[in-house]
Amino acid sequence: MKHRLWGICILAVLGLGTTCERPVDLPFDRPVSNLVVVSNFTREKQLEVRVSSSRSILEASIGEYLPDARVELFSGGTFMERLELVIPPGGRIPPYYQTRNVALEAGTVYQIRVDVTGFNPVTASSKIPEPVPIQLFQVNDAKLVLDQSPVLQRYSYRVRFNFEDPQDGDDYYHLNFYQQVKEYFNREGDTI
Repeated sequence: MKHRLWGICILAVLGLGTTCERPVDLPFDRPVSNLVVVSNFTREKQLEVRVSSSRSILEASIGEYLPDARVELFSGGTFMERLELVIPPGGRIPPYYQTRNVALEAGTVYQIRVDVTGFNPVTASSKIPEPVPIQLFQVNDAKLVLDQSPVLQRYSYRVRFNFEDPQDGDDYYHLNFYQQVKEYFNREGDTI
């Protein structure tokens, strides 16, 4: 009886071991690639639009940026400008499309239309909300994080802020916080 049980276990292990060696073909169709449009609307700045194609989660490659798109900017249904392709040197920053003559204004509704051969056109509308003053800004619980390299110092802190959002619609805010670091040296009792 024990020999029979051992024989079954050995056959099971051998059977499982051989199935792990072959790749498995999944019966899923790969989804059709779609346009992916990411834009930055910033007051008094040029519009930047990145155009790429979507990819399947089964693929290991990154999305493909499309340098042959037609990207147009409208306001109130009126054509304003066709954006031009910008290819930053060095290859680290992906290509994007940018306005040349239009600086965006707060409170104006803009439309972007993107056409690329082989894809359905994409149209999006957005507006930059009016600036809202920050009423409260505090930095609390600043601590030096231990176990660091001898060259870098990392700090942890909490930021608390408050502003009053106008009630006239759905506004979405993109907040950027910058910090400035000043180094002080103490040599022979004097701060430099």
